Amino acid sequence: MKSVFNKLVAFAMLLSMFSCTSKDPKGEMAINAYYFYEFIDNTNGNIDDGLTEFLDEYFQRFDYVMNEESMNAEWPFYKEIEKGSKYYKSDLTPPHYSVHIMRPIKEWEEPEGAEAFRIEINLLESNDEEIRIHFLNKKIKDGEWVIHSDPQPTSFQRSKFSSQEQLFEIMGKTLIRDIFK
Repeated sequence: MKSVFNKLVAFAMLLSMFSCTSKDPKGEMAINAYYFYEFIDNTNGNIDDGLTEFLDEYFQRFDYVMNEESMNAEWPFYKEIEKGSKYYKSDLTPPHYSVHIMRPIKEWEEPEGAEAFRIEINLLESNDEEIRIHFLNKKIKDGEWVIHSDPQPTSFQRSKFSSQEQLFEIMGKTLIRDIFK
């Protein structure tokens, strides 16, 4: 009887060790959410030179997450992280449990095990006073892109910025914050 008891205890200990080593104590990994974007010029070519190129490079420099640190930091609340970084859901701020990854629409390929969105960034007007844009967020449903959220309009008053570079950077930060909401 004693040997059966000892075998059961040994088995329970092994099982316990196995279950502890097979589960990650921090929990589940965050999923990736891909945002495939495109620029649509409705200005008849009157958009600022270099704007779409700047935004294209800006979006792809980093991946983005929202966590306690970024929520307590200054706007835009999404932390820039090294591309390809992995995060645990427990390290992110609810309900933002994804690593947000921006890619141009020309790289579209439906990702397995990840969310995918299509972002149409419509450049509406560019004049001496302002740049007006809106973006449309779409998601795949039943094999088709459908509107996921209402169009988000915004404008940028040139007089509020000391340089074109500052204007472009604020546009990039604003779009990232608003696209991921």
